Amino acid sequence: MSGFIYFLKPVGMDGPIKIGWSCEVNRRLQELQTANAARLVLLGFIPGTMEDERAWHARHATERLEAEWFRPSQALLDAIAKVSP
Repeated sequence: MSGFIYFLKPVGMDGPIKIGWSCEVNRRLQELQTANAARLVLLGFIPGTMEDERAWHARHATERLEAEWFRPSQALLDAIAKVSP
């Protein structure tokens, strides 16, 4: 199923960074914000499938903190910068 791979993090912090997938990125951000005490900011998003999202998770497995949350390594930040406007 096509949708978007999105990248977000808490405002005013370097990380953690969430790599997720959704058909509706803004709605997903609102849902996550409801369950998070820290204000979240969208770093960017790109077209992709759930399989593409899993590939991002696999490529950055060494930075994984928990589930879909990752340490903001330079490699991850550079990868996000390459694909996000």
